[in-house]
Amino acid sequence: MGRVVNMFGKYIEDRVAFNEEKNPDTWNNLTKEEGELLSWFMLEMDKRKNVIDKHGTESFGPFYYYFYMNKLYEKKLLFQIEIGNELFYTIPREMDEYFTTKRYKKITGNTYSFDMRVFLVHLLKHFNEVIHQNGDNREGNDPYHLHTVVHFLKKHDLAVLSEWVRLNPDDFFESITIHYLSHLFNRDDKDAILLFKEMLYGHSFSFYDAINTMDDQNDIVEYPFFINGKPSSCIDSLMEKRKDYDGIVRLNESEFLIPSDAPISLLWSITLFAQIKSIGQMLHVSFSNDSVQQAKKHRVPYSLWDDCLDSLKLESTSEKQSMKQYWEMAHPIVKRDVYIFYEISTKALLHQLKKEVVNEFGAHCVVEHEEGLFILESISEKWERLLKKSSLTFKERLTEEKDNSDNKVFRKVDIEPDEWQEVDRLSAVSFQLMSYKENMMARLIRQSQALKLPILIETSNKEKFIVEVKTLNFQANNANILTYKGYEMSIQQIHRLAIVHPHNQDSTTNIVKK
Repeated sequence: MGRVVNMFGKYIEDRVAFNEEKNPDTWNNLTKEEGELLSWFMLEMDKRKNVIDKHGTESFGPFYYYFYMNKLYEKKLLFQIEIGNELFYTIPREMDEYFTTKRYKKITGNTYSFDMRVFLVHLLKHFNEVIHQNGDNREGNDPYHLHTVVHFLKKHDLAVLSEWVRLNPDDFFESITIHYLSHLFNRDDKDAILLFKEMLYGHSFSFYDAINTMDDQNDIVEYPFFINGKPSSCIDSLMEKRKDYDGIVRLNESEFLIPSDAPISLLWSITLFAQIKSIGQMLHVSFSNDSVQQAKKHRVPYSLWDDCLDSLKLESTSEKQSMKQYWEMAHPIVKRDVYIFYEISTKALLHQLKKEVVNEFGAHCVVEHEEGLFILESISEKWERLLKKSSLTFKERLTEEKDNSDNKVFRKVDIEPDEWQEVDRLSAVSFQLMSYKENMMARLIRQSQALKLPILIETSNKEKFIVEVKTLNFQANNANILTYKGYEMSIQQIHRLAIVHPHNQDSTTNIVKK
C-alpha cells in the first residue's frame, strides 16, 4: 500500500489547488456532454474503476464514455486513487456538493434532517460489537437495522477498509450511508440516490417523498439520526483533518471518554482497537490486550495503532509505551516500517524538524538519532517538498541507486480502453471516408465495435454525422445499425463510411451526434 500514500499525496495537492481555484462559473460552463457524464457518475455508488468503466460504456457507448472521462480528467474534475489492489474514481467533494445542491428544491411541511455524525456513531458502535463479539449481535438487538451495512463491511478486509478511511473518508462513508438508506427506505432508483445525497449535505427532506412503503414511517421517524432542525454534521465535515480537538478524558489506564465529534479517523481506530461500552455526546471506550489483538487478527496495520495512540494525546511517553504493550505483548523484537535517514548538521535544526514532522504526519513517522532523523519512507517525498518550501536544501547521498518505478507520485494516466492501442495497426484508409459494398461496410462496422470506436457516416444526400454503433442486425437482405443514443438506420442509407481515430481532434470535435 506504499504507492497509495504517494498517489494520494498528489491527489490531496490537486484537491487543495481545486479548493483555491474553484469557480461555479467554470463548472456551469462544462460542455453538455461533460455535465451529462458527471451527473451520471455522481449517482453511481460503486466507484471502482472497472465497475464504472463497465457501466459507463454500456450506458453511453465506449468511445463517448472514454472521450469525455478524459476531458474531465484533464480539467482536474476526476481523479483516480488506488486502495488495496483496486483503482477507484473520485471527484472533488466541493464539486459534488455544488451540483447536488444546485438540483435541490426546498420543501415545506413536516420535514426532517439526517445527522451524519449521530448515524456514524451508532453504526461504529454496532460494528464494534461484531468485531469484538461483545454483546448480543443478533439482528433482534439492532433496532435501527444497521446490520445491512455491517454485513457489507464484514465482507471486506479491515486493513483495506482502514486504508480507504484514511485516504478517502468522505467517499467511503457516503457509499456505506447510501447503502444503508437504500435498504432502509427500500429504494435504489436514481431519484432516491439523489435524495439521499441531498440528505448527506444537510438538506431537509420529507419521509413521504423518501419511503415507498408508508407502513414503516412511524418507526423510522424515531431513529436518533433523523432530527427536526439543522444537523450537527454533514458529509463534508468528514474531510477535516483537525489536530486541535480536545475533550478526551482518561478515566484510568485503559479507559477513555472520547467526544462524538472527534476526527473520524480516531473514531474508526477505536472501533477497531477498543470496546465501545456506551455512546452519546461522549463515547466510553476500553482498550485491552484482547481488543487490540482482535484487530491484529484482521491484519490492521501497526501504523494505525500508533496513530490511534497519538490521537489519544497521552500526557507522557511512559503512558503511551504502556499501551503499546497491548500490541507487542511478549514479543521482544517487532519488525517495523522502512525509514530513510536524513543527516542534520545542528541540534537546533534537528529538534525543530522533528517537531514539524510529528505535527504534520504523526510521531510514528519519525525516529530521532543523534546525527539526524529517520523519516518514514512513505511520507519522505511530502516531507522533502515541505523542506523546499522552507528554503531548506539537502544533498542526496545514497548507498546505491534505488528503482522507484513502482513508487511514483500520482502520475498522469489516460483513461482509455486497451483496444485503442490496436488502432495504429489499421491502415490509414480505414479513417478516410470511402464507399464500400454492404458486406465490406458491415465488416468495417464490426471492426469499429471491436475497437470501441465510432464511425463517421455520409449519407446519399451528403449529410455527415458521427455515430457509435451498439448493435448491427441482419434481417433478410438488409442490415440495420442501432446506436447507443437510440438512432436506427439501414446501412443501405450509408454512402461513405470511416472509422473515427480516437486521438484525431478534428474528427472528434462534433462527436457522436446520433
